[in-house]
Amino acid sequence: MLTAVLLALACLSAPARAAHRVTVKAALDQTRVPLNRTATLTVRVEWEGASGDIEVDEPSAPESATLEVAAAGSSNEVATRGGNAVATRLYPYVLKPTKVGPAEIAPITVTYKEAGGDREQSLQTPKLTLEVVRPVRDGLAAPVRAGLIAFSVVLLAALLVAAAIRVRSASRSEEAAAEEPELTPSERVSVALEEHKALRIAGTPRGYCEALAATLKSYLAEAFAFRAKELSTARIVEELAARGAGEELIGRARKVLEQCDLAKFAGTSPPAETLDELHDAMKAIVMAAVGVEEDQAVEGGSVPNGNEPGH
Repeated sequence: MLTAVLLALACLSAPARAAHRVTVKAALDQTRVPLNRTATLTVRVEWEGASGDIEVDEPSAPESATLEVAAAGSSNEVATRGGNAVATRLYPYVLKPTKVGPAEIAPITVTYKEAGGDREQSLQTPKLTLEVVRPVRDGLAAPVRAGLIAFSVVLLAALLVAAAIRVRSASRSEEAAAEEPELTPSERVSVALEEHKALRIAGTPRGYCEALAATLKSYLAEAFAFRAKELSTARIVEELAARGAGEELIGRARKVLEQCDLAKFAGTSPPAETLDELHDAMKAIVMAAVGVEEDQAVEGGSVPNGNEPGH
């Protein structure tokens, strides 16, 4: 009898384990994708606590009538937020469009339970829409679609992409160039961003940053008519201001270049959140340029804020 009473008191005094609040989000890395390119959908499952506190089943694959899942993966992240540990499980899906037009992605179901528990719970992501546009012709960079489709060869594709660029550019015939229109500067940046995904997937954030900085400098050199590739970040910012670039563009360009300088010269490896921010900044620069390129005929380069570059 005494033993039973002691056990009961011990159970009453033991602190109850707090339930972990789980959130599920889904996001696309772009809102528009050419028919001959790919987009990446990432399902993000997050909770406060250690990564082993929650058991997550692999989500249901994205379903769409006009998108195919070309590749899929998963990764874990652990960070500290407000003094508390936060665990994240990421499920990226590389999507290949099959038809031009709006592509709807059905809600994705994520099932999870407390570690060691029996009660399963489910959450759903909202429905997403991706606009598929006409195909674009390869410009400065050769495609690494094979690397994105097969994760087993993605590292090899990343190492060979520079050589493939030169081979493709050299072998492009005059007849093909005459039949297909040249890509705009913003389209070339979009193509390059797709190519750089291989470096992130391969786990080389420093290489990704170096490629990102080179792409941005090439774009600025063409859009604003100055030798951005040869200048430091501070000099590039001065040149952009002198040529009438908008404050938002200058701020985004400075952010990308400064972070990439840290990765290159200080040897730092930016976390995934920083890489996402750099990618978003590049996409914002491209989207700002698209409107100008569609509405105006620009000679000698396109300027995202609509101003002509200085001479």
